[in-house]
Amino acid sequence: DFPIADIEGDHVYRTTVLTTLKPVGCRFYFYAPPYEAIADIEPHTFATAIDAHNAMVLTATRTGTEATGKPAIVKGVDAVLFRTKFFGPDGRRDWACVFAKGNVMVVVHTQRTDTSLNALLLAKAVAARM
Repeated sequence: DFPIADIEGDHVYRTTVLTTLKPVGCRFYFYAPPYEAIADIEPHTFATAIDAHNAMVLTATRTGTEATGKPAIVKGVDAVLFRTKFFGPDGRRDWACVFAKGNVMVVVHTQRTDTSLNALLLAKAVAARM
């Protein structure tokens, strides 16, 4: 019931659970060849909320470019949009969004190079459910 197809604007063929992450994350794949990943949600748990916040800032600035702060994507949760590598052929032009809620930092990736809105909307949807 998670609205990934509506947010990302792509048909979803399958979803995988990323069990190596705590809490678990997920990745969504396009319905037609080459069945590439179109988005994912990667949560990471830290010892403290400060550690999660610091990791959020470092993730956006060290793994991406064009970092842009987005205050209050949901009540009490700030985020950073940035470009990074997700879908190989796109290079480092895909949009992602990272936020921290409590001691959990979440990175959402999209394969979109044309707009950051999808990454922001996906992050809002995830943060609202935490």
